[in-house]
Amino acid sequence: MSRVIFSEQQSFRQTVWIWWIVLPVAMGTSLLMMYGFYQQIVLGEPWGNKPMSNTLLTGFTVGVIVIEGLTIWVISSLCVSIEITTDEFRYRFFKYFANGKTLTRHDIVNYTIEKYSLWNGRGLGYRNDVLRKTVRMVIKPDHILTLTLTDGKTIMMSTGNKEELERAMRRLMSNSENV
Repeated sequence: MSRVIFSEQQSFRQTVWIWWIVLPVAMGTSLLMMYGFYQQIVLGEPWGNKPMSNTLLTGFTVGVIVIEGLTIWVISSLCVSIEITTDEFRYRFFKYFANGKTLTRHDIVNYTIEKYSLWNGRGLGYRNDVLRKTVRMVIKPDHILTLTLTDGKTIMMSTGNKEELERAMRRLMSNSENV
């Protein structure tokens, strides 16, 4: 029976600086739309040089607020989950996807753990580069785990716990209880 030897979950909720960008932009556009709504609907003064109709302005204001709320929800829900057992490597990017993916040690040809750089991580979030057969899942750029698979694909994930991940990967690849 396999047991969990490593587990890590990273989310954008842990990455404070992203919220210093997202929240002011969302609040600014929402406040601007609500100001326009207030000026045109409540005060009865046209908002702008070519004002929208009241119905269109109401719909547009509600739409902007809903889209911003959904965007904030999606960003806060994005996470990278890694779980390594004595027999398998499991990972998942978005916690609302029903299932993650599972790899056995036979699926993995090679692995490396490197310090994050813009060159090897190539930004934050999820990226699927079909031409290079590479999937990148980077949330908290500290170190990057790169898995090379037997089918030629490459999977890259961020990790904040290099030493424990290294130990767990060595144990998985050797498939030994004593490593």
